[in-house]
Amino acid sequence: MAATISLDVGRVYPSPTAREVRQPQVAALAESIKEIGLRTPITVRSVMKIINGRDQPAWEIVAGHHRYEAAIRLGWREIDAIEFDGAELDAELWEIDENLMRSELTEMERARALARRKEIYEIKHPETRAGVAGGKARQGSAGDKMSFAADTAKAIGRNERTVERSVRIGERLTPEAENEAKKLGLDDHQAALLDAAKAETAGAQIEVLNRRAATRAREHGEVKDAKSDAREILATLIAEHVPEYKLADVGAALALLGMKEVAARVQALTGAVFDSTRAHEAA
Repeated sequence: MAATISLDVGRVYPSPTAREVRQPQVAALAESIKEIGLRTPITVRSVMKIINGRDQPAWEIVAGHHRYEAAIRLGWREIDAIEFDGAELDAELWEIDENLMRSELTEMERARALARRKEIYEIKHPETRAGVAGGKARQGSAGDKMSFAADTAKAIGRNERTVERSVRIGERLTPEAENEAKKLGLDDHQAALLDAAKAETAGAQIEVLNRRAATRAREHGEVKDAKSDAREILATLIAEHVPEYKLADVGAALALLGMKEVAARVQALTGAVFDSTRAHEAA
């Protein structure tokens, strides 16, 4: 195992290909690190950076951007790290795999990461590209290297079909459509993103996303209306059939079950006053 080194945080820089750091996760990590220390060092690679107008040795993060930001938040001047000695593409591949395995990504973020992973994999293993592998296999010269989907599924613990669907989104969805999906709250809706990815142009993809968003809003509205109707029916039945001297018990039961809207409606229909402390006592 590589030795841990202590680095000046002023000489450590985020990777230019890193995903956006999520501040709530940084805050939570900072609290944890403050209590128990940095259990897992960040991983870095040696690079040259232009500092004060000239090239100077520095460190670029391969894995551990959230841990680094947490250390900055805590005011640390130094941070423990492990130096990665692989090639540049290997470093990026490692970074992507860590994000895919350890982070709660949206489907859109996962799709972009997997599309990039596929690019790197095919650069490193050009014989696995679509068409190339098939041609070699027909000629009896294909190697034993796994396909991208198989290798990735094994690396991140997902099935091949899921990987293929995500890559399709990452490769085909335009930046304009991606932004639209975020605005519409569909960036974690794989079916909608896949549907949009089938369209050829940004405009057509955005149109598909808007149709999907409208359908979802309508379905949610119908569910909301159905629940409202059910609450009204229940409140009416209680008001019409439960004796007045039992209403207090019913009100306590409704509160205990989290049916406060029904309880409020029963009060409005009957004029009964429920004692909220009874629900707490029952709990």
